[in-house]
Amino acid sequence: MLGRSGPTEASAPRAPALTITRPGGSPYSALGPADGLVAVDGLDQQLVGGLNLGRAGQLPRYGVSVSNVTALKQAGAAPINVGKFTTTGESKQDITGRAVGPIKTPDERPFEEYVRKALIDEVQVAGAYSESAPVVLSGNLDRIDFSSTEGKWTLAMTVKSTNGRSPTVANDYSYDTSFVAEKACALTAQAFGPAVQTLIGKLVYHQEFAGLVK
Repeated sequence: MLGRSGPTEASAPRAPALTITRPGGSPYSALGPADGLVAVDGLDQQLVGGLNLGRAGQLPRYGVSVSNVTALKQAGAAPINVGKFTTTGESKQDITGRAVGPIKTPDERPFEEYVRKALIDEVQVAGAYSESAPVVLSGNLDRIDFSSTEGKWTLAMTVKSTNGRSPTVANDYSYDTSFVAEKACALTAQAFGPAVQTLIGKLVYHQEFAGLVK
């Protein structure tokens, strides 16, 4: 697993494990108490130096952010449903990475669906999700891009509530990269989950969020 500070040395102590239970009982698992964590979610991955180089461009499954869940709970939001997410431009399941092929989503879902499911996971763990809720949040992924050379994901989305409010949030998420193409691709894939966590954090901490879910 990879935190924001990059791969850890083999001899370094591991951060304490953090497990958050999904509705239904299966666990979300992540390493360390800080945000920017990646869920294990039952995947059998071969890790080399903290990176899954066997699937260099495969995005890990999403892991919820403790900070985001806390903010959702503190907002005291009424039950929320999450509707359809679209994207600006072509809907994609992969984006070409440097020299070693594409960055791919799990289960070949479009990137906008990955973000939608991430938001659902956060709201579910906060205890605020209901498919029958009168308040429905839909969204559009306005921008998604990365540079494995610079080590940066660029994301933006607009979320619209059935009450008419529609804030836009954006995030430039920086991460450690490498001159070695395959390693850079793996680092890029590993950084996407934390980048989405930060994007959702921009939403739940937004000054308009309380009004968005009323």
